[in-house]
Amino acid sequence: MKNINIAGLDSLIAIYFGQDYDLFGSGESVDAQINAWIADSTAASRHGLIDDIEQFMRECDNLEEDFESRYGAEFSTELWETTPAEFLMLLKQKVSASLS
Repeated sequence: MKNINIAGLDSLIAIYFGQDYDLFGSGESVDAQINAWIADSTAASRHGLIDDIEQFMRECDNLEEDFESRYGAEFSTELWETTPAEFLMLLKQKVSASLS
């Protein structure tokens, strides 16, 4: 995968799913963390995040491997009972719905 600038997605994962995730949301579930980010974000940030997700998915050679390579040190999808593909699709769907 190329070196791409997806700062919005990087930030969301580091803050809402990283080491201190429980400071930003309930930490109860992926849904709860996504909802906390949506509540804390502007519409412009949400549009940017959708663009980041789409760019990441477009640029990946192997979604699972590229996600693990980029975020594995901060975010284990297995600990949240999801996969990278499921996480990104849920994130995109919930953020898109919040803009409607």
